[in-house]
Amino acid sequence: MKKRVFIIIIMAIVAFIIGYHYPKNDKLVKKGNETLSQYLFQKKQECASYRNNIEKLLEKEKRMMSVNTLDEIFYSPSENSCLYSYITYYLTADGKDLSSALGKDYVIRDYFTNDIVVKGNSYVNSDIAHFFYVRKAELKK
Repeated sequence: MKKRVFIIIIMAIVAFIIGYHYPKNDKLVKKGNETLSQYLFQKKQECASYRNNIEKLLEKEKRMMSVNTLDEIFYSPSENSCLYSYITYYLTADGKDLSSALGKDYVIRDYFTNDIVVKGNSYVNSDIAHFFYVRKAELKK
């Protein structure tokens, strides 16, 4: 019994020390010699540098009578990766927008793995546009 109480006290002391020393301000967190904000800025710049490659990928992925419009390229700390978002519009043969009939596809994709993080069609789910922008904001945190 005494051994168990001793272990609980030690664990509480260790938890307190870890909690007390854990930085509360991201400006204090260092990765090497740079602050977290400098690190994030560098990652955002790196992701932005992939714009041409992403535009080429979207052009290749384009299906007949549709157009992919790049929405944003951003670094996601939670995914630790570069993500990009785009919207697919469906068109008639003469180029008229069919969004009211077929909806639009809202997609967030990982640049490095090509995994789809979010995908939905506004015709099937009228709330997808809202979810798309909310999820994108969450992924930026």
